[in-house]
Amino acid sequence: MGLDTPLRADEANSALNIDSLKLMSLAMDVSTLFQIPDSGLEDYLLRGQTIGDWVDVVMESRNSGAQALAFTSSGSTGEPVTYRHEWIDLLDEVRDLAPEFAAHLGQSIARVVVCVPTHHIYGFLFGIVLPAVLDLPVLDRPQAMLTAHSGRFSDGDLIVGFPWFWRALAQAGTQFSESCIGLSSTGPLDADITPRLKAKGLKAMIEIHGSSETAGIGYRSHSSDPYTLMNRWRVGPDKARLARNRDLSDTVLLPDRFDWVDPRRYQLRGRLDQAIQVAGYNVYPDRIAMQIARHPDIDQAYVRLMRPGEGDRLKAYVVPSDEDLPPAEVKKRLVKWCRASLTTAQMPAVITVGSALPMNSLGKPADW
Repeated sequence: MGLDTPLRADEANSALNIDSLKLMSLAMDVSTLFQIPDSGLEDYLLRGQTIGDWVDVVMESRNSGAQALAFTSSGSTGEPVTYRHEWIDLLDEVRDLAPEFAAHLGQSIARVVVCVPTHHIYGFLFGIVLPAVLDLPVLDRPQAMLTAHSGRFSDGDLIVGFPWFWRALAQAGTQFSESCIGLSSTGPLDADITPRLKAKGLKAMIEIHGSSETAGIGYRSHSSDPYTLMNRWRVGPDKARLARNRDLSDTVLLPDRFDWVDPRRYQLRGRLDQAIQVAGYNVYPDRIAMQIARHPDIDQAYVRLMRPGEGDRLKAYVVPSDEDLPPAEVKKRLVKWCRASLTTAQMPAVITVGSALPMNSLGKPADW
């Protein structure tokens, strides 16, 4: 099976009207995504003149041995990392989960409403591969977001979202039709969100656990339940790794802290890399604090996620290097710097200026 989505004639004939540097960069991105070097055809991308020419190269490469795909982590801090996935593994994941989705719907999936970007692996799997496997219509962004905003869901909809999106729908009191279910991933869903959505008609919420490196690992339909390991995985010999069923010697380190309930189920106990989620993006508060502390006007900085009653963004506490600099001026300079240096998800929504970092009685960092 391939990604055989035909282009319209006007799309296929669209010229690649970009300069040589952008052409090279884009060709490398396409070559990496489709792992075209496995077929030896990557040079043909640079000879292409139209979008259709590039599609031909991709399709020819799929017929000539390039059977993997590669996805890059968001790189919200640090360098993005690219991970290769075998096509058969991605197919196995959606084929295994499709009956689970239909069982929760109580009918066949009628439409996939994709409210996440599809160039990341989660959006790709359930926004592109799943509809292709089941031959389903797709409502992709921004149409999907407009549908969500107006609550115009239909029976049989599988809505692909992420924690920030679901929280926004819960807060808006969005009403759902009688038979549609949600899918969430990229981070844990707060325990109160699913009950609030179900009270408005959502039939079920399936949470997918995984990462750019592994794709999906497990899933669950109740926030208090353990995750069920997907069929293509099994526990590795030392329980610190996962092994692929198709090749038990092919193992990966667990990306998070697992408590194994039994060989097929596990509870999550937090990330190993200290990342947290802001609007669906992984961010690292300690690393952001270190970046802010390198600003010439800042001596020390803390960054942390807001408490539930404060919001769902980051907040920062900073100690200026010049104690005579007015707090308002410190904030003004820091906000300007943050806008130029950090991503939207990394930016503190609130900045507090003080003479010393907040500490508790044990001398450990305290909230403020």
